[in-house]
Amino acid sequence: RQCGGSEAESTRTAVSELSEASKAAIREAYNALIEARGLTPRWGQRQMIAEVAKTLARINITGVPAEPSAIAVIEAGTGTGKTIAYAIPAIIMARELNKRLVVATATVALQEQLVGRDLPDLQAGSGLEFDFTLAKGRRRYLCLSQLDRLLATDGGGQNLGLYPDEQAMLPGASALDSYRHMLDALGRGEWDGDRDSWPATVDDVDWFPITADQSQCTGRRCPNIRQCSFYRARDALQNADLIVTNHDLVLSDLALGGGAILPAPQDSIYIFDEGHHLPDKALSHFASYCRLPSTLQWLRDTRRALGRGAPLLAALPGVKDVLEPLDALCDEIADAMDVVGEEGARLMAQEQADERLRFPGGIVPEDLKSMSLSLAGLWGRLAGRLTTLESALDDASDDDAFAENRDELDAWLMAVGGMLSRAEGTLSLWRDFAADSDSAELQTSGAPPQARWLSRRLDADEQAIDFHCSHILAADILDEQLWTRAAGAIVTSATMTALRSFDRFRLRSGVPEDANCAVVVSPFDYARATLRIPAMESDGGNAQAHTAELITLLPHLLNPNEGSLVLFSSRRQMLD
Repeated sequence: RQCGGSEAESTRTAVSELSEASKAAIREAYNALIEARGLTPRWGQRQMIAEVAKTLARINITGVPAEPSAIAVIEAGTGTGKTIAYAIPAIIMARELNKRLVVATATVALQEQLVGRDLPDLQAGSGLEFDFTLAKGRRRYLCLSQLDRLLATDGGGQNLGLYPDEQAMLPGASALDSYRHMLDALGRGEWDGDRDSWPATVDDVDWFPITADQSQCTGRRCPNIRQCSFYRARDALQNADLIVTNHDLVLSDLALGGGAILPAPQDSIYIFDEGHHLPDKALSHFASYCRLPSTLQWLRDTRRALGRGAPLLAALPGVKDVLEPLDALCDEIADAMDVVGEEGARLMAQEQADERLRFPGGIVPEDLKSMSLSLAGLWGRLAGRLTTLESALDDASDDDAFAENRDELDAWLMAVGGMLSRAEGTLSLWRDFAADSDSAELQTSGAPPQARWLSRRLDADEQAIDFHCSHILAADILDEQLWTRAAGAIVTSATMTALRSFDRFRLRSGVPEDANCAVVVSPFDYARATLRIPAMESDGGNAQAHTAELITLLPHLLNPNEGSLVLFSSRRQMLD
């Protein structure tokens, strides 16, 4: 079943491009694995191998986008053995085409299964020689510069009052001993700085302050770059044939231009396991929002922090003219934010909306739209001044005239990077609200509008209004960021179709019309299945009683001579 175009023509083109050597290598590796593990070949698994191989054979090694596109959407039911079905042909084809293989999952559980069991088994039994590693985001790794500064101030925060948007996440005194142990373990080479490999559990409130995101990281300018846990892990990715990661990290890397963390898209073959989650992940990743009370508090803290740093910062070329107007600009933004908050509250009261007010068709009322346009201009000015300040700090870090203050300036460079990222995120929201969502051009284009809405929540026991904007469909996002840039991509899951059609997924994801879409045969004979709903005395809302009764019932419901699949909605109940 093809997404678009002629199935016969697409299949003929793909098969003709799949070399006999590749076919033989795939068959040999599959047969070796089946024999080594004592498995029975599954027709659906072999069918999926063929679909993956012929799709990736479309890849144009010259870098020109393939025609038809080297993209497949494959529905393979539970029990197909999807990992084997996509990994064997993809590893072989990636090597033949000199591409890197990136396998992305939606859940940590599947990542752990791939890295801890499936891929080692494949290495041991297939005869294929390949290296694999796990890629994680920056926040999973300790930032040595952040750790040094926190220990230097006994956990009391930055000595310059930096990172105003993160003050709520400052660690407690009890965390200091853990930090010292971490530093010792790093120094002795007994720990790699990965949160997941630290022997003890670290709460978010203690871990967050010793990490840095993309905007705060000074990269190769950091004095601790040689010991940086994140960069060491990223450098290790350069030598791996297969990289296991998650959907969010792939989307983050693409948003940064590609190649920032993972291999460049044009050099990558992506496998999206649990691929039915991909459109929703993309929508969430590229949505914008503004929480008014916390943004106003961040604005006040930023103003105070820059005021305290003014004596040092003003000495940098061109910075004095940037800092002097900031107080008035921050006041102007705060006043405008108060006004737009009052307007949001008025609109929600007018529409009797208790928790959420959606704007039909994404069309924002004219008064609110005008306020948003004004705020976009103000936040744009603030972002511009922070950009200038960041640039001046970047230049000063290489200037011998400021060598005496280099550590302090490096700390400010990290802080201003975080400030700029926050300002740009808020600017994006107000630009989205000020956009011409009701223009004639958009109305006649047929493109879905952006969703815009307000929500109400409690913030420090007070009612607060939040502003949100998001694409309705991820099709345009994924087309721009992924499908037109990747060397090849395979999207697979047990649930890709609706009413036996891929149309819904195509609409939501924007996969090209000529993508290869296929449903492979499930090994389960559902016609022979029996649905039994046992009478139970306990209520599902009473977790303890319900679990106890299930423990008693399951031995009588399951046949010990047959394989059974039991699905739980609660992990805790499953473990009990």
